[in-house]
Amino acid sequence: RLLLSVAVPAGQDYIDQGFDVPVISQYADFLNVLSYDYHTSFDPETDHHAPLKSKPDIVDVEASKLNAEWTINYYVSLGAPREKLILGIPTYGRSFTLADENNNGINALAEGPGEPGPSTREKGYLAFYEICQKVEDDDWQLHRPHPHVEGPY
Repeated sequence: RLLLSVAVPAGQDYIDQGFDVPVISQYADFLNVLSYDYHTSFDPETDHHAPLKSKPDIVDVEASKLNAEWTINYYVSLGAPREKLILGIPTYGRSFTLADENNNGINALAEGPGEPGPSTREKGYLAFYEICQKVEDDDWQLHRPHPHVEGPY
């Protein structure tokens, strides 16, 4: 027996414009939800790129949808069976060039992607092992400014 899986996006606009979820769910064995890159290094402000949950203080309805919990619940509301949904988890991080190096928290102004890693060599993108190396060698600190989000920053 063969299995058919489909990679599906996380953003509501992409889902609504291009995916008939009930039909896909009928024929696919699994839906691999690409639940990352809710924010990228090209955004004007820093933020989690793959938050599991929404920040508790968000009032903007659209911004409150930029997290894995909302995305999975949206697929379920459209008819996707929970047992067919696979949550995609990134093994990389996003980096930024800050407008002010002293303002480096969530929602800090950014001027673009950060410097590339030695292995990935792509601006704004660091593999998990490159981040681990920075923590070990360069004394990078792991921060959880919004523990409810359940994602490091």
